Amino acid sequence: MLDAVRRSAIEAGHQIAASTAPRAAGQSRCTLSEVAHVLALRGYEPHVHEDTIVLSNCPFHTLARDHTELVCGLNLDLITAMLQHLGVHDLQAGLDPAPHRCCVTLTTPDG
Repeated sequence: MLDAVRRSAIEAGHQIAASTAPRAAGQSRCTLSEVAHVLALRGYEPHVHEDTIVLSNCPFHTLARDHTELVCGLNLDLITAMLQHLGVHDLQAGLDPAPHRCCVTLTTPDG
């Protein structure tokens, strides 16, 4: 079951990126603000802080209360796939759980 959830999250991440691609064709870099905008369109509440995007909420918070590990992994897979599809190489999604926000943050590799 976990593999099916991961595959679905990855596919959803690619679909999100394909349907909301903020960049002009050929542009080599997607800004933090553009990535935050794509996430906001999908129910996240992103806040850009220097070289980091913190997600103030989890769109799946009700499910996450009972299935934290599953939902956090789903969020990570979905956002990572979205970044890959957008060609964003200067941001990486990682698990960074904290109270009252999404477990995933997005940072620059040296941030």
